[in-house]
Amino acid sequence: MLTSPRARTFALTCAAALALIPSAADAAVRIGPDVTIPPPSNTPVVACLNACVPVAFSAPAGVELTAPSDGVITAVEYRGDFATTKLRIIKTSGSDVTFIRTGPARTATDGPIRSFAERLPIRAGERVALEAPANKASAFSLTGTTGRLVNTIPADDTTQASSPLGAFVPYVSALIEPDVDRDGYGDETQDQCPKDPTTQAPCTVAPVIVEIPGPTITQTVVTAAATPPGPVAGTPAVAKNRRSISVPVICPPSRPTPCTGTISIATASAVKVGATRVAVELGSVGFTARPGSTPTARIALSAGARALLTPGKKLAITLSLRPADGPATSRREVLRLPKKRG
Repeated sequence: MLTSPRARTFALTCAAALALIPSAADAAVRIGPDVTIPPPSNTPVVACLNACVPVAFSAPAGVELTAPSDGVITAVEYRGDFATTKLRIIKTSGSDVTFIRTGPARTATDGPIRSFAERLPIRAGERVALEAPANKASAFSLTGTTGRLVNTIPADDTTQASSPLGAFVPYVSALIEPDVDRDGYGDETQDQCPKDPTTQAPCTVAPVIVEIPGPTITQTVVTAAATPPGPVAGTPAVAKNRRSISVPVICPPSRPTPCTGTISIATASAVKVGATRVAVELGSVGFTARPGSTPTARIALSAGARALLTPGKKLAITLSLRPADGPATSRREVLRLPKKRG
């Protein structure tokens, strides 16, 4: 094991996907640290001499990599010097690590934040880990955490002893979607018919048959399905650090399919940018919400957008919601900007 205080300058990258905060048991949930926030400069990292599996044994709330409920992992984000890896589902007991199931080899996107799509079941209480190749940064020093290291790449259904890493843990997060029909596909992005385990295509809609009374005539009428009720955007709120704007997305429980679409925010009137005055789009984000849930769409703000948010002031904005299966709506809102922290 090699430990080195590498100086790293990471550009803060805005996440393009919606980070869901579950309000119900059947909503997607993300576990692990927020990898979009880079570690401080000169943060020590760990690189294994041989291929290994770093494991987070304990971590504060919001950083731990333990599944709170059954589901399917559909997306993984991490920081590290390696692009090819495998997702490992594990359990721990004392200092031992039991390897339960393994995803296929994946090649992640390049950049400080690496990501790949996944489809791997996980059960409540199981944990997430990544395989790491030799001599590549794979674990970061995080306050309040305890990490351990398995110095091999074990097969599934085996238990291995681990060695201590101190406050070094893998900088990994995973998105877990519910899987109501237990078909191994995430209900929000991978399964268009979550109530039927035999298909992931849209559910079959039975025709409505109306029989018109008469001596010998029976007429069959197929009625078109009504347009489902669309999502509603709640009241936006600016984060205390002014790096993002959160907007609740209300998906009606009467919908037969999840709500999907895009939310964008722009200044309600022209603002001065350089020598001109123009209306500025502060940002946008896509969303997916299960019927009856109220996840939060988090719009990451660029440095230019944050420059328009004066601490302690108000800013009039236009909030636009564009559902995938319905008409777009927009309305005027007033953002109350938090005061600059001391």
